[in-house]
Amino acid sequence: MCECCSQHAADHQGHIHINNVDCDDCFRELRDVLADVPGVVSVEFVRDAEQAKIVFDKRILEITGLEQILFKNGFAVS
Repeated sequence: MCECCSQHAADHQGHIHINNVDCDDCFRELRDVLADVPGVVSVEFVRDAEQAKIVFDKRILEITGLEQILFKNGFAVS
């Protein structure tokens, strides 16, 4: 991918943080919840902060939709 295309793709990405992800099992559960959600680009465990960071494509997934999915599955968005 050329530099122009990678910058263009980055412009469409958003991210949110999920609180209280403090162990491998919590992270695994979160990753399983998001595994088939269109638009989720990556899920990262930020162990020191006891959070997870979710990167998503704003062209495919609105943040409110992602928050609803997370809330239904017991995760708190920060």
